[in-house]
Amino acid sequence: MKFLRPRSPMQTLRRLCQAAFFGLFVFLVMLTRHRGDKPEPLLQLFFDFDPLVSVATWLSTHTLAAGSLLALVTIAATMALGRVFCGWICPLGAAHQFILKTAVKFVVLRLNVTK
Repeated sequence: MKFLRPRSPMQTLRRLCQAAFFGLFVFLVMLTRHRGDKPEPLLQLFFDFDPLVSVATWLSTHTLAAGSLLALVTIAATMALGRVFCGWICPLGAAHQFILKTAVKFVVLRLNVTK
């Protein structure tokens, strides 16, 4: 029988942060959807912390919004602590981990049933 190794407290904290930020992101997107086309200020702040959004905006419009300078905070934290945004905050990272874990369990169950 295969035993699961216990998770470290830091791994548990990271997953809780990912779930909270994913929930916040979905909530803010749904709130924006019901209020119109203009993004909610909190949702805009969420995107301003993402360095990739800042680079994409700069490349497409050749301008840099003042809020996009918040991405420098993310870059500085990444240089000091590692993959902070992708590992702890990014909703895509959280969705990717959830889908990967679910797919692996589904494949294992499917292999066990077919044997």
